[in-house]
Order: sequence, then C-alpha cells, then structure tokens
Amino acid sequence: MVSHRQLLGALFAAAALSAAAAPMPENSGMVCDSMIVNGWGVKPVLGDTQFILERDAGDFTILPNLIADNSRGKSAAEYTIDATLTDINGRVFARQESKLAVPAGGRSKADPFEGTRQRLNNQVALFTAEIADAAGRTTRISGIFGEAAPVGPEKADVFGMNVHFGRYDADQRWKLYPLLKKAGVSTVRTDSSFRNFKTREEARETLLRLKEAILGQEAFGFESMVLVGYFPPGFHRSAEKLVTAREWMELLARELKGRASFHYGNETNSGWGAFGAAADMAQLNNAMAIGTEAGDPGARRGSFGIAEGDIAYLDRFLGAGAGDRLDAICLHPYGGTPEASVAKLLAARGVIRKHGGNQQIWATEVGFHTDEAGKRNELTGNLTGVSGFTMLHQRQLLARLFVLALSHGIERIYWYDFYGLKDPETFYLVNPDLTLRDSYHALAECARQLKGARPLGGTAPHELIQRHYFRRADGTTVMAAWALAGGVRADFRLPANAEATDDLGRPVALPPDRVPVLGDGVLYVTGLKLPEFTARKVIAGTLDERNFNRPMSRFTVRPGGTVQIPWSVWNGSAAPVEAAPAVLRRLPGWKIGLPGNIAVEPGKQHNGKILLTAPTDAVPGVEYEFTFAANIDGLQRTLPYTVRVAAEGEFPYRAIQQTASGSCPMWNPMDESKAGTGNPELTARRGSAKIDGDLAEWKPEEFFPIDQKFQWILRDSGIPSAEDWSGWIAFRWDEKKLYAAVLVRDDELFFGDFLSRDWRDSDNMRLFLSSVADPAKRAKTITGDDLLLIMTPTGVARTEGPMLNIASLGGLVRSGMESQVEMKSRVWKNGYVLEAAIPFSLFNAKPAEGTVLGLNVMADDCDGNFRQHVGMTYYKSPNYWNSPAALGNLKLGK
Repeated sequence: MVSHRQLLGALFAAAALSAAAAPMPENSGMVCDSMIVNGWGVKPVLGDTQFILERDAGDFTILPNLIADNSRGKSAAEYTIDATLTDINGRVFARQESKLAVPAGGRSKADPFEGTRQRLNNQVALFTAEIADAAGRTTRISGIFGEAAPVGPEKADVFGMNVHFGRYDADQRWKLYPLLKKAGVSTVRTDSSFRNFKTREEARETLLRLKEAILGQEAFGFESMVLVGYFPPGFHRSAEKLVTAREWMELLARELKGRASFHYGNETNSGWGAFGAAADMAQLNNAMAIGTEAGDPGARRGSFGIAEGDIAYLDRFLGAGAGDRLDAICLHPYGGTPEASVAKLLAARGVIRKHGGNQQIWATEVGFHTDEAGKRNELTGNLTGVSGFTMLHQRQLLARLFVLALSHGIERIYWYDFYGLKDPETFYLVNPDLTLRDSYHALAECARQLKGARPLGGTAPHELIQRHYFRRADGTTVMAAWALAGGVRADFRLPANAEATDDLGRPVALPPDRVPVLGDGVLYVTGLKLPEFTARKVIAGTLDERNFNRPMSRFTVRPGGTVQIPWSVWNGSAAPVEAAPAVLRRLPGWKIGLPGNIAVEPGKQHNGKILLTAPTDAVPGVEYEFTFAANIDGLQRTLPYTVRVAAEGEFPYRAIQQTASGSCPMWNPMDESKAGTGNPELTARRGSAKIDGDLAEWKPEEFFPIDQKFQWILRDSGIPSAEDWSGWIAFRWDEKKLYAAVLVRDDELFFGDFLSRDWRDSDNMRLFLSSVADPAKRAKTITGDDLLLIMTPTGVARTEGPMLNIASLGGLVRSGMESQVEMKSRVWKNGYVLEAAIPFSLFNAKPAEGTVLGLNVMADDCDGNFRQHVGMTYYKSPNYWNSPAALGNLKLGK
C-alpha cells in the first residue's frame, strides 16, 4: 500500500488527465465509475453481466461509454441500449437506441450516442441508459454530464439543506434537484471524506463523486458546501496528520476551484465523526484551511460541525487559534425548540466576538426529527440527545427555525436532512416515494415569504410571544408571529387591511377585535407598513424624580408587601406616540399592577408606576427579577429594562447548600468518556412530608448533592461552577408515596421548552425510578415498572405553578397520569424549591424498609435559553437519560 503522501503526489500529477487515450489503460483519463453513479456501490446487472459507465476523469462534458462486463458469464449475450439525455426542465432532448454484444467470459464497450454527439457544452444533462436483454429483463444506469457553471458563495443564503447525494444514483438526484429548487434552497451540504484513501483509485473515486454531485447542484443553481470528515483508522495512526490534511484539502480545493465552500469534520467533539479535544481539532482545522487556501484562495472555509453547538468547546477551540484561518464557524445546534437552537448560534457569535473574530455562523446540521406515537428512533435520539416530534411539530418548528435565523442575522442554516430513501433517521422532508411532507411545504412557504428579505428586528428567543419583522426586496413588509405555548392572545392588534396566512400559506381568519390567538405555528401577516421592531428614539426605564446616585432599579420588599416600580417613558422622536406597558419577564405568585396606555408628546417624559406585590410565601433573603418595556403605537417596542427586587429576611436554606459530596468518584474532565461516577445509592428516610414548597420540615442531613455536572459525552464541555448551577435532593417514604424535596441554585433560569418530549431546553429536574431491585434485570427502555418524571418549577409564561411530564422516551407511553403527582414550588431569580409526592403505584413499587429501587436524579441547566450542562447524582452510562438499565439505587431506610 502506498503512503498517504505518495498517493497525494500521484493524484496531483493526475489531476488533469487527458481525455484522449487508448482504450481503458489503467492510468488514462477514462475511468469506470460504477460506484458514483449507483449510490452506496449498488451495481446494475442482468444475469452475469455487470454494466459500468466509463467517463473522462478530467472532462465531464464528454459523454460516457457503456461497458458490459461478462467476465463471469459462461455464455455470450446481446443487449439493447436505449440512451437518453434529459435537461434540467425534465425534457428528453436526445435519444438513441443501439445494440451491445458481449462474449462469454469477456467484456465489451459501446458509445451509446456514437455518430451523433460526443460532448455537452454550455449545459448539464442527465444521461440514462435503459438496458434490456433478450428475455425482456431490464436494468438502468445513469450519470450527470456537461459543462460546469460555478455558483459562488455570494449566492448562498439562510436556506440551506443537507442531502446525502452519495446514497443515490444520478436518476434519483435529478428528481431531487427540482424539489430543492421549489423549496427555495440556495446551498447544499455535500458529503466527502478521507474514507477512500487506501489506493489512488479510491481517492480518485472520491473526487469523481464530488465533481458529479457538484455538477448537478450547479445546474440547478445551488452553491455547494463540502463536508470533509470521517477520518479512517489509517489517518488516526499516521505520524503526518497535518501533512496529509493540508495536501488532501489542497487537492480538493484545486480540483473544485471556484465551485465549493468547505468545512472540516463532522461532530468531532462527540465521537460521531471523531472524538477530538478542542486544542487538537484547532491544529487539524488550521492545516485543512491552509491547504484549502493553497488550492483555491477564494474558497470559504468553515470549521468542523461542533456537536450540540457547545459554547464551552467553541471558546477553547478559538482560544487555541482556530479562528485565524476560518471564514465560518460551523455548529450543529440540535435542541428541543428552534428558539433554543438559534440561541446557541447567538451565543456562539458572542464567543467569536470575544476572541476578536468576525466569522459567519453556519448551522451545518440542525433539524427536528419525527417520532410519531412516542416511538423513539434509537440512532437519531442518541445522536441528538432529543426524543422525537410529531409531523405537525416538525412542520411548525422548521418554519420557526428559518424565521428566527433570518431575523437574527444567521448566515446559513442547513436543515438535516432532505430525502428519506436509505435514511435510517427521520428528519427528512421528502418521503422515500418522493411524496412531500407538510414540512417541505412549510419550507417552501417560508422561502416564498422571506427570500431576500431584510430583518427589521424582533423579540428575544425566550419570550412567550414571538414576532419578527422583515422588509422584502419589493419594499413590502411581513411579520412572522407565534407563541411558545398554545392559545396565547397576541400583544398586538392588526389593522383592518392586514392579511394573515399560516405556515402552509393558507388564509387565517382574524377575530373581530383583530388580535390574533397564537400557537406553535408561524402566522405570516402582510399588508402592514412595518417600521423597525425597536423604537430607538423612545426610552422606557427607571429614571424618574429620584437621585441616581443610589441605584434606581433595585428595590426591597417584605413577603406579602407591595413596591412601586418606575415606568418612565421619554419620547425622543419628532411625532407623538402611544405607549403601553409591557411585561417581558416575571415570576410566579407575584401580582403586577400596570398603568394604562399613555400619549407622550415629542421631547416629553411621562413617569408612571408599576405595582409589584410579593406573595406571602416569598422566600426571604433572595432576589426576584422582572423585565419591562413599553409597546409603542401597537407594533413597536422600546428596549427592555430589568429591575431587581430583594425579599427582606434571611435565606432559610443555607445549611442545605453546605451539604458536601461524599467519597464517591467524581466525573473527570480529563476523560469525558469515563462513566461510573457519583453516588450509586441514595437513601430515603421513613416519614411523610407536607407538599407546600417550604423545606423547613426537612433536615439538612437528609439531602444529597447533585454533583456530577458535565454535558453528555462531549469533549471540553466545561464544568459549571457552584454559582452557575448546584442542586440538592432529599427523599422520604411511607406506605403509599415517595416524597422528594429539591433545592436548586442557578445563575439563570429559562423555561422555554415544553414542546419536545423531554423538555431538554428548559431548566428541569428529573426523577428516574424503577421498582426492579436488581440492576442487571432493569429494562433498556421504560416499562410499567419504571417512571421518568421531568419537572419544572414553573412554565414558559412564568405565571404557572410547577409543571410535570411523565416521559416515555421510546418506552411505555403513559397519558394523563401527571395529575396523580402532587407538586409545589417557589421560584426566585437564582433558584427554586420543588417538592413532589409520587405514588408508588405508578411504577409497581412495593415499599418496605430495606427495599431497593432504581433511581437517578438528573437536571438540565439552561443558560441563554438552551441547555448548557446536565447534572446528576450517578452517571453509569451515556444513555442515563432514557434507559432504566443506567440507574443507580435508592434504598428505603428507617
């Protein structure tokens, strides 16, 4: 076997092989491409004869020869060939029939268009040969040929798509290209790799695959973005990794000069494409970027696709110097909601700016896969850390994803993925039989509404009511609006001339008062003359008659007391405005008294008051936080302002927070693949508890720390500090119920995800229980003997009480059982208390002193509106989040 370096040198020398050559010498320009035209190595055969296209490696305008290989056949055969050429509009513009005889044990070659045409100049077409034998049996072979018409990176916009074209023959690809076009896709992510790297021929096969894929994409106007990933064992063992990476990328870039952007690896921080640390991947990405620049100085260069869009990893990656040679940072921000996914991208932009960079953001994979009836796709669920969604939710979330990305200036979103044929996952928009899912139509409608539009601003990703404004190229404007919960009355009123359509383009009737009711799906509103979302010349805040030498946004109040919060509005514009108070963030149990709408003349200031009344059971010694603004003239809003309110008194749970970890092994950030850490067995004291959200009756010594904190199995994901997130839990039991008391300290609380099946992008607490005492006998998926409770202390509006989801995650689906669990919570700015009483009957447990139950206590910590870390008491394996087999124990004590 030749070395990588020798192989690359030979490939450079052969990069422009001549088309004029004797019949089929080994190193000529004519090569056989049975693999690239038939997807995953499927070969067209009739009896003992295999059919192969022979094409010119350096000139795709030359039409192919057809080879019939009957080397294993014991008898001669004759075949009829019906060759056609089809243009990008589906019109067959050339057809020729011929005969091909092949001897026993030999092979023959034919030119299907002999005497009529040899080349395709100034066009690209699908070549197809329908082959029939004397018995009437048929097979088919196809390829894409013609003259390249490069599509530059400036043509790419936010509407991108992943398509695994390498799995399909040219015939199938030719059917997909028009569907992509009609859906508004502008850029396609194409797979490539270091896989075929054993011989010169296999490496050249990779080039041929890419060239044919890109030729077809260009014909339909798509910019090509090439993923170079999947490093084989030989590459990992090489002592010249940087040499190989640099030279391979130089070859690819030179061969595809002016025709492609690149990014370097697939989720290599997660173990999917590799399992590389940030500092190591920075070196590899730099070498690949240097090679790309040498081969094509104009090509855009993107990082590898960072799994989970992990912000801590990105910080270390850029800190190691990776940003110096990259034009884009590529992330895979899979999540429970599109708001969480886009929030990750915005956080990544902040990290890029911190390191002095200005790279674009490319979400090279993101999507929401379907899992109807709660059935879990094992492959997809493990890769994304998300259970599935209904078909309806996929459609709704897709539109929200692209609207949010465009509104927030994200340059590229590559939905994963497009077509369901030969696809073990379930993200696709086009079914294997080429019928279209509603999610496909939602993409096409989103592109129709917003293609080429300029964002005019909108709400933050965590807000209950989402509205985003755009100005189209023709000067008209459109609003896209929805809510993070169903049945929410909008905070705006539409004028009489406004028209509304849903995410499929169907008209939506507005109520008589013109205030729409919003839900999970996008509502497009046209007929408006929308300004920018933010009224930049109007300020709402706390600057009233008080002296600002003392902070004007900090207040104190006793539990049950009322405090006045300034709502001062100054109009710096040249026209009068109508201002209405807006509450953007609140906390449950507090009463908010708002002033009425006011008119503010140009240059004038109005000083109003908002009344905040604390609940009588407000936790003393902690802060509460509220965010307000002013809605201006119905459709605009001022920048928000936040006030801090401290509840008087001493914090009562300090002793619980001092509970220390035991002597159990702790999760080790030096080896993210290591498991078996934490406390394998907790204990529950005998006795009941009053479920009132007050931990006064619980003793500090009953609590255990939730101290295994990390991010799934990702490299360099960081460990949250004690102030960032800390949690403690205690248990009691009696003959009927298991009681749990939770105390959480968290620097930021977010509750934006009640749509995914495991609420992963809301701050939550999870109790995973099993009545099976023997760990070896616990099931791999949830059964009637298991119970997974996902709990939050409040909901997305922050007016709700505690929320509960009894999740199946691919196991037994339970409906309507949440009401049997009693819960109570209290929430403040940086933490919460949560109590629950869980009937043993829900998971067939028979409580008695000394009984051992299966247990893990888990939590998701969300900062910036998305999950950043997880915490748990025991980490047995990466499937801790969905499998009873990964549980530790809970012993029922005295």
